[in-house]
Amino acid sequence: MRFRIGKVADAPTANRNSDAPKEPTTPNIADLKAMEAALVIRAAHMSADQRNQVTNQAINILRTNNAGPEAEAEVRRIMGVG
Repeated sequence: MRFRIGKVADAPTANRNSDAPKEPTTPNIADLKAMEAALVIRAAHMSADQRNQVTNQAINILRTNNAGPEAEAEVRRIMGVG
């Protein structure tokens, strides 16, 4: 009987997902860098108004997902909008 109780008591801990953010893997980082480079090239060919519109849309999405001010600053950096 004691074995079953211990097993049941450990079950919630074993099945719980961590709240900590998952670290990006090297392939993910490489993919993100490639995407950033592509965005920088596309932004260079946009008018200032177009860059502002894309930046504002991206920031609205980030705010909807509660991404935080660091993510918003990163979008502005990538898009060249300050």
